[in-house]
Amino acid sequence: MTASWKTALAGAIDDPAIGYEKWGVPPPPLLELAEVVRRFPFRVPGHVMGLVERGRADDPVALQCMPRAGEMRDPPGQLPDPIGDIRCRPVPRLVRKHDNRVVLLASTACLMRCRFCFRRPGVSGAGDGHGDSLEAALRFIERDGRIREVILSGGDPLALDDPVLGRILERLRAIPHVRLLRVHTRAVTALPQRITPALASLLGRHRPVYLVLHTNHSRELGPEAARAIDRLLEARVSLLNQSVLLHGVNDDADTLADLSWRLLDLGVTPYYLHHCDRVPGTVDFRVGLERGRRLVERLTTRVPGHGLPRYVVDLPGGLGKVLAGLGRPTGP
Repeated sequence: MTASWKTALAGAIDDPAIGYEKWGVPPPPLLELAEVVRRFPFRVPGHVMGLVERGRADDPVALQCMPRAGEMRDPPGQLPDPIGDIRCRPVPRLVRKHDNRVVLLASTACLMRCRFCFRRPGVSGAGDGHGDSLEAALRFIERDGRIREVILSGGDPLALDDPVLGRILERLRAIPHVRLLRVHTRAVTALPQRITPALASLLGRHRPVYLVLHTNHSRELGPEAARAIDRLLEARVSLLNQSVLLHGVNDDADTLADLSWRLLDLGVTPYYLHHCDRVPGTVDFRVGLERGRRLVERLTTRVPGHGLPRYVVDLPGGLGKVLAGLGRPTGP
């Protein structure tokens, strides 16, 4: 991880034709592909493309990041705000669905564009941790003594420079009633160069901090990601992982078990397995809820209890997550 993370990010592939050439798979018709990326732009770091098995049309890494013709299919029932984030914003950049915790949208920038993203309409690939809207969100948190946890999301909070991220963390840590900080990021698997010693130290200084990885397949957890994880653990940052159940990527009990075991080997706790949200353009990723339940049932015999992620559905309208099939509210 000697290259600068900004250099690596600047070299990300944003031309789908180049991406398909590296994948070694015939692309959709060019006009169709152009319309797909007009709706939701394409961006993949070189590290991720390096994990793709060339010529394998069903490669689980490529399927997560390569634009496909199926994104143009929008059957009835798709929701531009599938989990009610927009309606649950008391002020810009803040999502509140529970009294004791909030989601702070620290950045609108993403390190890569996951094709199943539930915030597809709201991520731009550019954004920072400044502005009046961020200040209003921080003041809201300072004024409400019921808030115990702040979850930094986006976009990706780790798309921010260290000084900017540090100022946000310091501001939050100075609030007496905020007891926990959580950072949700794709950086460990998408751009492991981002996990520098300085960043790990920064996060460690603001403990208790939970960093939540986003990993959907064990192939994403190669040597570079493992070194990034070790660096975070050495800084005493607690690590969790969340996944999305995705057709063709991980909708198989053995594949999910391999992911859980790999995470446990690396010192990361499997946390959530999300049912795919009803976002326009993501229908090809959907797995039926009943099938998802059966997969998780089979998973219980393949991993220890502490390696079993909670299978959750984020309900439309801002009602929050429930355990699939059980109807019990969980956290954000």
